Amino acid sequence: MNYKDRYERPPMPPPRSLANLKQEISEKKWEEAWTWARNRVNGNKYQMPKTMHQNNMVVRGPKRLVGRFHQLKTGHRCTGQYLNSTKNSDTTECERCQYQTQTREHLFKNCNKRRPQQKIMWAEIRKRQEEGRTGSQSGSYLQTSDAPERFWTS
Repeated sequence: MNYKDRYERPPMPPPRSLANLKQEISEKKWEEAWTWARNRVNGNKYQMPKTMHQNNMVVRGPKRLVGRFHQLKTGHRCTGQYLNSTKNSDTTECERCQYQTQTREHLFKNCNKRRPQQKIMWAEIRKRQEEGRTGSQSGSYLQTSDAPERFWTS
């Protein structure tokens, strides 16, 4: 007469250590995560949408300024609006002039406290654009000017 016939239930599995149980759980979790990740990716590389174009004049600039440019362009620069959307700030108001919403347009065009820096920056941009039209400019605006750097550091 065997165990199953005597007690009417299958025999208990042999005892295992906690380390063995943890390892089995980890292996199952790893397999689930691996399967999930494999099913999530389609294997194609990211391709920039046809409507978006890189500005080659900007890309050739110093890395620090190019990074700031792209942060501003995508709306991920530390403006009041962005900080409020990421829950890092309670308000969207401008830190300098207390305008109700600090956006990139406000920073570059409307902020009264940044007016002197704005004038310098826009004059420099106009000058570089004119030089670009006449063909005397070679290279990037960001490479040849420190106006954007002065704007952010002031």
